[in-house]
Amino acid sequence: MDAEEVSIRATSLSVEPQGIDFGNLKPGDGANATLRVSGGPGQVIVHSDRLRVTPISFGSESTELQLTLLSGSVGELIWDDILLQGDAAELKVLVTARWEEVIGPKPEPKPMPQPEPEPVPEPIPVKPLPVEKDKERQKAKAGLSRNKIGERTFKGRACPWCGKNIRYDTNSQSWKPCGTCKGARIVVSVILCISREFYLGARELGPSVREIWGILVGKEK
Repeated sequence: MDAEEVSIRATSLSVEPQGIDFGNLKPGDGANATLRVSGGPGQVIVHSDRLRVTPISFGSESTELQLTLLSGSVGELIWDDILLQGDAAELKVLVTARWEEVIGPKPEPKPMPQPEPEPVPEPIPVKPLPVEKDKERQKAKAGLSRNKIGERTFKGRACPWCGKNIRYDTNSQSWKPCGTCKGARIVVSVILCISREFYLGARELGPSVREIWGILVGKEK
C-alpha cells in the first residue's frame, strides 16, 4: 500500500514511547495507543495497512498522535516502523502485534464417584453333615457309657445259651458262670462226651469182631 503522510507543524523532534508492543491479540481484535511527540513531527509515514495515525491534540511543546491497530486473523504478525520526520531529524517507532488462537482453560476433570462399599454378608452357620452328626452321637453315647460304667462295679453281657445277663467279677477279672443254664450245659457236655466215646469205640470194635469171627469159623472147619 502507498505510504500514508500526515502533515503536522514541527520545530524539534522526540517521541514517547519509543516503541509499542500490542502483544498477543485474539483473532478479530484491534488496539489503540498514544504517541507524544515533541518538536514536530513534520510528517508521519506508515507502511502497514493495519496501522492508522490520527492527530489528537496540538500544543506549543508536544503533539499527541493516536495509533490505531486494525483487527487481524489467526497467525498474522505486525512488525513495522512508524517514521516521524522533522525539519532536521527523523525517528522510527517500532510497532509489533500478534494474533493467536486463544486456547480456553481445560475443563477440570470431574471427580470420579467413589464406589459404595458392598455390605458384608453375615456368616451362614455351617450345618454338620450326617456323618459328622453320627460321629457326634457316637461320641456322646460313648461318653455316657463311660460314665455309667465308671459308676457300676461290673460290666454285663448276655449268655450265649439262654440269653440271660451274666456278671463280670472285677476282683477275679473274669466272667461268672450263668446260673440259669449251668446244669444244662453240664448235661449236654456229658452227653457229647459219651457220644464221642461210643463213636470211637464202635470204630475200634469193628476189626475186633471180624477177627473173633474169623477164629470161630476156622475152628469149625
